[in-house]
Amino acid sequence: MFAEGNTTFVLIAAHSGEQFNQTLPYLLIATALIVGLYVVLTIARARRVEPKSKWSPWEWAVYAVTLVSVGILAATSFGAVLSVGVLSGWALLAHMVGAGMFVFVLPVLAITWCEPSRFDLRRYGQRGPTGPERFYWFPKLTFWLLLSAGWVVAMTMLVSMIPWMGTDELESMLEVHRWSGLVVVAAAALHISAMVMQRIGKR
Repeated sequence: MFAEGNTTFVLIAAHSGEQFNQTLPYLLIATALIVGLYVVLTIARARRVEPKSKWSPWEWAVYAVTLVSVGILAATSFGAVLSVGVLSGWALLAHMVGAGMFVFVLPVLAITWCEPSRFDLRRYGQRGPTGPERFYWFPKLTFWLLLSAGWVVAMTMLVSMIPWMGTDELESMLEVHRWSGLVVVAAAALHISAMVMQRIGKR
């Protein structure tokens, strides 16, 4: 029964929704424009940069694995949809490998990055911040967006593997998975941009 449910889900997953297919190119272009606009505005409005605490090698490693897994998932899913219209064959296999990486690293990312990415209003008083923070507000915001959408992406797939849903429910779960995956990619792109701006001293 479990194998039968998985087979049904894979067959459904091989066919992307028509609305998603039609909207995807425009949303990817919009994401690229937003990233570009953010970079331009950040450089144009560059000001004195407050000191930031440094990353540890472990934090670098977790971030790198997260970006690699998101990159694999985006390339295999969006690439397949844009080129042939469906996610199937080797692209689907590679997508599942990336999904395994993502499901493994997501809780590690949450444990490692939640503390430096939290919005701590108690740090700010009449005399300003009590010490250097790791990130400013924008990478914090995009981190939480990435993490929240990432959990939706992971849970829609994991829950769909349990054989208690019919075809209609699986299609609904897959639709949520597609759109939340797009949010993950957009949030990751914006977060990378913020990290680059911070790294080169523009924020």
